Amino acid sequence: MTGYVLEITDFWRLSFEDKIFQIKAPRARALITFLALTTGGMRSREYLAQLLWPDVPATKARASLRQLMLVLKQDLQDADLLQQSRNDISLDQSRISTDVDVLIGRLEGGEHNEHTLAQVGALPHALADIEDISEDLSVWLRAQRERIVARVATCLQTQYSDRALPARMRNRLAKAAQELDPFDEDAVRVVMASHTELNNSVAALRVYGDFFDMLDRELGAEPSVETQDLAVSIKLAKDKNPVSVMPAVSDEVSVAVLPFDAAGTDLPEHIIIGLMDHVTCQLAGLRAPAVISSNSTRRFLRQHPEPREIGRVLQATYAVTGAIRTDGEKAVISVQLAKTSDNRVVWANRHVCALDDLYDVNIPIAAEIVQVVSPSINSAELTRTVATPLTELEPYHLLLRAKDLIFQLSWPEFERAGVLLKHATTQSPYFAPAHALMAEWFAIAIWQGWSRTPQDDQEALEGHLQKAISLSPGDGRALALWGHSQLVMHRRYGKAEQAFETALQLGPNDAETLIWTVPNFAFLGQPERGVAIGEKAMKLSPLDPFVFRNEHFLSVACYGIGDFERAAALGQSSYERVPNYASNMRTTIAALVAVGRLNDARYLASQHAEVEQGFSVSEFFKRAAFRSEDTRRQFCDRLLSAGMPLDAALTQD
Repeated sequence: MTGYVLEITDFWRLSFEDKIFQIKAPRARALITFLALTTGGMRSREYLAQLLWPDVPATKARASLRQLMLVLKQDLQDADLLQQSRNDISLDQSRISTDVDVLIGRLEGGEHNEHTLAQVGALPHALADIEDISEDLSVWLRAQRERIVARVATCLQTQYSDRALPARMRNRLAKAAQELDPFDEDAVRVVMASHTELNNSVAALRVYGDFFDMLDRELGAEPSVETQDLAVSIKLAKDKNPVSVMPAVSDEVSVAVLPFDAAGTDLPEHIIIGLMDHVTCQLAGLRAPAVISSNSTRRFLRQHPEPREIGRVLQATYAVTGAIRTDGEKAVISVQLAKTSDNRVVWANRHVCALDDLYDVNIPIAAEIVQVVSPSINSAELTRTVATPLTELEPYHLLLRAKDLIFQLSWPEFERAGVLLKHATTQSPYFAPAHALMAEWFAIAIWQGWSRTPQDDQEALEGHLQKAISLSPGDGRALALWGHSQLVMHRRYGKAEQAFETALQLGPNDAETLIWTVPNFAFLGQPERGVAIGEKAMKLSPLDPFVFRNEHFLSVACYGIGDFERAAALGQSSYERVPNYASNMRTTIAALVAVGRLNDARYLASQHAEVEQGFSVSEFFKRAAFRSEDTRRQFCDRLLSAGMPLDAALTQD
């Protein structure tokens, strides 16, 4: 592609050669997209004003359009891609190309790499961020998507029907077609058949079961006779020739916790089983990955199978094994997490606890083990699937990849994370963790100053949280995040506090649940409690990949108790890890001013201005979360002392 390139299939981006234009306003994106894809590339000012501002008087809409063109001229750095006359606005289509035609060309040319298929999977959600601007624009966008999807679907069907292609490639192409149309029964059969060719009849039958359930739920119908016959033939072949199935990347990730080896001790059997049960139950409470029932793993008591054997027998992806040794009044527990595909140890550690803890009904050491095992699995799976096409990823893997991108806190990666989460919530609408992380994505967008429609994003945030909680009412994490939303978005202190108390009861030893309550107790006027919970959370998750966030939350609590030195130190550590975290920068600036380090505070304030353009202390004061108005005012006064602007220049969307 030469000249200007407009990317719309995966995420919206306009570039010229190596330069990417920072155009975030939805209406600015909508105007460029509309003119780029409309025949002739020209429309009247009157038409465009009505398209983009349908609910305001014509005169005001025209004025808003003029202002938008000024903003775009600045964003495009005076480039003459957009041209205007007294009555019309046009875009020179000879100087711009889109990634849609390139995508179709690649598919037709047999180029089926990861990026190409990821773009296909994104098509049903393309340009979703501008769809709500007006009904007329929404109708136009739907027509554009339907036209593009139809072309791509036809191309995919031609290719996944080609038996000359390898089974794995046909599988990927048919899955991509399913992303475009979940009711494409031809694609379903190809996915099933290709899984079977790859010696994975379990996955083939799972695809059939999911399709059967979807048809029943959505249409009250059953698969065709041809599809049912295929499922029967696969089942009969599987029963006749049982084989050890090598899990595909897209299969559900699962972990098996085995009874720990206690040879040489006098620990009774029920203590060993009890520890296994507690670790299993607490892992299962995290919702993902899936956990093999302890009823199945207890059969390995006093046996020492290799992880590969566990994978063969239980179809588990990972195995948690360990050994318990006693030393006087202490117990030393060695734990390993290994991949069952190759016996490779992913993580290992030693835990020391009082011997009596093993006899405690709650077995506290179990929580400590879980808090390290879970992130280790997540990290291993993120590494394992980093090059896997989007169409082959399960919602759990999409979640991991999205979370990794979110906490880079860089706009392009953050936007990409939103696309992945939309895939996850669409592909598996009943997967609660995906809805919880989607809500967190919206919260960060608002508080980073990246949201151009904060009210809409706030509604979306709360909708996803309600969905997560309804799907998993015992999930303390989602409830803690909901409480955080109620407090920082609405200052509903009573509701928030009640949510935090319930969340802590549900997940008293879950670091992720704990950490979301930490800054909020400071906002509620209970910073001492926030500090205590924050220290516990960091102890429970010492290798947390998002330690920068945990440091910031604890920094807020330290600020609340007046320990400004520690608040500043934690904030600076977080800043060094991730320098674009606007919320952390503000707390650190206020703490630095409080301890008299004005030069450091002013430098950080200058960096904040780059991250959150248009920020003003006066607007921040209106939404600052501290319950005490005096604390809020003092916090904002310290921001002003660092040179942060009282008011910001007005911008036009």
